Amino acid sequence: MDTTEPLYADQIRSSLECIQFVYAYDYLPKSIMPNIIVETHPIIKNEMWWRTGCVLQKDDSEALITSYQNRITITVIGEHKKKREFMSVIRFIINSINQKLRPVELIPLPGVKNEVKYEILLAMEKAGKLEYLHDEYLSTQKSFNIKKLLDGIEETNDPQLIHKIYEYVKSIKGDTEKIVNMLNLYFDELIRLSGINKTEIIDAIEELNEQQTTEITREIITWITTAFGIFNDEIDNKLKEFSNKSEQTDDVKMKLRLSIPFMKILGIDLITEFDVKNWVQKMHKKYEVKIFELMGAI
Repeated sequence: MDTTEPLYADQIRSSLECIQFVYAYDYLPKSIMPNIIVETHPIIKNEMWWRTGCVLQKDDSEALITSYQNRITITVIGEHKKKREFMSVIRFIINSINQKLRPVELIPLPGVKNEVKYEILLAMEKAGKLEYLHDEYLSTQKSFNIKKLLDGIEETNDPQLIHKIYEYVKSIKGDTEKIVNMLNLYFDELIRLSGINKTEIIDAIEELNEQQTTEITREIITWITTAFGIFNDEIDNKLKEFSNKSEQTDDVKMKLRLSIPFMKILGIDLITEFDVKNWVQKMHKKYEVKIFELMGAI
């Protein structure tokens, strides 16, 4: 992975047939883009992800997701119906990550360096309006067909659409039983490499409540993704493989099992350049649970 955007991203962005959607935040937390990469990892094209974005592929459609100046921009290309469905999948995933952040949703205006609020276009369409006027009453006034602006941007409150998207998101994680068996083997290998007692990890995870497990797992995965973005060239390929495999399950306890020895190994490799110890100590102070002691930095 490179830390800069690949040239291929421009091919998607410059397509005349693309559809786009923008999330504008008052403040974009640094964890959002890493979380998007984590959640979409099974459909990232040819490991094409970097610190501020990624390229996804579903069937014959491709999507570019980028973060810049408190904005997340989605650009999708492909056959008309398929790219509409792909946009819905991506928005569903990002909406689940956004949760309480409530960014403003925007639709870019073709040929104009500006956007319009998605909710305004929806309201105008429902009111029977046909045209949206940008810079109304000014010399720069320009008219846009509302139906065309909304074309490809499905409302995500349709129960049938949500079910279809949910089933697809589940499917990209792969066959559950096979993945669990494979991840158990990876867990044993990580235990061997880290030197942590296997029983101690399992017991430490069982002490957590459901909310703690989910929150701590997200914190660790975000940190690992960030570390990979900064120190990719210095991280062993075997560790990269472990990280990639761990993203193929929705089981947060399994993710946490893998993450604890993984973090200890990362700490050994990167502690002189990336303050793993300080991060672990902060997490230990925040959550006061044993799992951070097991990482060997307390």
